[in-house]
Amino acid sequence: MCSQGSGTTFSLPIFSSAPVRQSSAGLIQCNFNSPQLSSQQTCLCRLSAPAVQRGISLIEVLVTLVLVSISLLGMMTVQAKSLQLNNRAYVHSQAVSLAYDMAERIRINKTAAIAGKYEFTRSKSDDSSVGTGTIAEQDKAQWLLQLANVLPDGAGQVVKDTNDLVTITLFWTEDRKNPGGKTFALRVQL
Repeated sequence: MCSQGSGTTFSLPIFSSAPVRQSSAGLIQCNFNSPQLSSQQTCLCRLSAPAVQRGISLIEVLVTLVLVSISLLGMMTVQAKSLQLNNRAYVHSQAVSLAYDMAERIRINKTAAIAGKYEFTRSKSDDSSVGTGTIAEQDKAQWLLQLANVLPDGAGQVVKDTNDLVTITLFWTEDRKNPGGKTFALRVQL
């Protein structure tokens, strides 16, 4: 339906080949010859939705943008936590490997281990002692150097009790926020 300026309402035929131009106000301007209009007149028709519905799509886009942003932040948080837990597991597996390394060193040099040459309390690496002294001293120095290089704030101790049971303990800091750290202990019977 289209109305002419004088208030006359008429229908435009669908098969009309009249040139059509849309204005910025949502009106369509048609130039055509029609029996209802005098020859070659212009008619303005509103084909868009009423003014009440304008802007709804913009609100929907903004809500969608907010929801997508929140979900992306959630995914980033999960990814960061996953990386942190993966790093903790890696460090723990390295600690287990280093504990078994010292256990093998002790088993290889069993006589020195029984004599208490591998015993030391919680200590960190001293680079100056690597490569000097007895085999037991070299093993301790190399092992402590490996602890310092592989574990964050890595330290270790080896204690032998009266029943020839050796306890190898490793200490490291799991994260900077929790300075208390983690420990791993391995017991080996000589």
